[in-house]
Amino acid sequence: MNTASGTMPAVFVGHGGPMNAIESNEWTRGWAEPARSMPRPRAILAVSAHWYVPGVRVTADERPRTIHDFGGFPPALYTWWPLVLMYPERLRPLRDEGVLILGSGNVVHNLHTYAWGLTRDELFDWGVRFNQRIREAVPAGRVDELIDYEECGQDGQVSVPTPEHCLPFLYVIAQCRHDEGGTEPVAFPVDGHDGGGSISMLSVRIG
Repeated sequence: MNTASGTMPAVFVGHGGPMNAIESNEWTRGWAEPARSMPRPRAILAVSAHWYVPGVRVTADERPRTIHDFGGFPPALYTWWPLVLMYPERLRPLRDEGVLILGSGNVVHNLHTYAWGLTRDELFDWGVRFNQRIREAVPAGRVDELIDYEECGQDGQVSVPTPEHCLPFLYVIAQCRHDEGGTEPVAFPVDGHDGGGSISMLSVRIG
């Protein structure tokens, strides 16, 4: 937490595949770090990669229905939700009220090139380059470059062939405050690519 201002951080989590919900690995252990290092939020506003329709929709039901976009996984996965391991401009005031803004998706997400069922040590060059570009652009405040990811040449176009997994990331980085006092701290609690080579597990904490 930013103790000087009492403002909750904003966090983006690269969630990867569904099995991460029931496995213990480097990604799931890394997701727990932001939760340990900030106070319990009064509420959580989650921006999901898995509800892609024109416009912005808000779900505020006490017990919202779970909609699954996958099949063929263990039964335990059909009870999970993105916060199981962790407990644009108009959203910023919520942070001052103790609300955690959480985005969940992946900055590199191309299932067409994913090495399904393989243990793969070699990563795709385009994914590595685009992931690094994200890491450099966020602390520098180059938001326009991130919004116009399709203008990043082939690396951006192949890394983000469809926008649904990248859009939650944009909601989170829009919370970063740049004023006369400087820019909010930016950290990357988790980084790397999963075994399929074409999904970045990068997580970002603002503040």
